Amino acid sequence: MRKAAEAAAADGVVFDEDNLGGRGETAEELARTLDFTVPEDKLEHVKMLKKKISGGHLSERSLYREVPTPAEMDLIKIPGNFIPNIAPNAREIIDFALSHIPVRDGPRRSRQKKRMAHKWEVKRAQDAQRKAQTIAAREAKHKKLNHHRNNVKKVLAQAAEINAAKATAAAAAAAPVAVVSQSA
Repeated sequence: MRKAAEAAAADGVVFDEDNLGGRGETAEELARTLDFTVPEDKLEHVKMLKKKISGGHLSERSLYREVPTPAEMDLIKIPGNFIPNIAPNAREIIDFALSHIPVRDGPRRSRQKKRMAHKWEVKRAQDAQRKAQTIAAREAKHKKLNHHRNNVKKVLAQAAEINAAKATAAAAAAAPVAVVSQSA
């Protein structure tokens, strides 16, 4: 406030906190003269914003936590209590300020919801990739085992053939040999 007053004085404008605008009005008088009524087309929007403020839609004071109700003002006026300097139309001023909040397009989203949606999307993609890799690894393992199994079967078949050939050779060696003499 002091810097503003010094800047105004430097520009040649006389600034007095008690005499606003040079009309002899105090801040309270000036606040009473301003029109803070909410336009008719914004009333529904203001009611919706009051319900959206944290504290729940049943908590009417959640928005006006610094503005006491008239009944509370009677309790505050007990001697010894601090009496805040509150404009008599404080609730109207708050409603007027709320009426200037622009209407949001679409549903309200939060960054946490977006982060969690992205996290689960990445997790599902990783799970799908892991599942495909597991299936491919299992198929490769079964293919390798089948290859070993087939090799073992071939070796066993060859061993049976070799053993059969050895057995016939041994039988042939042990059998008496008939000597055929050729006499002419």
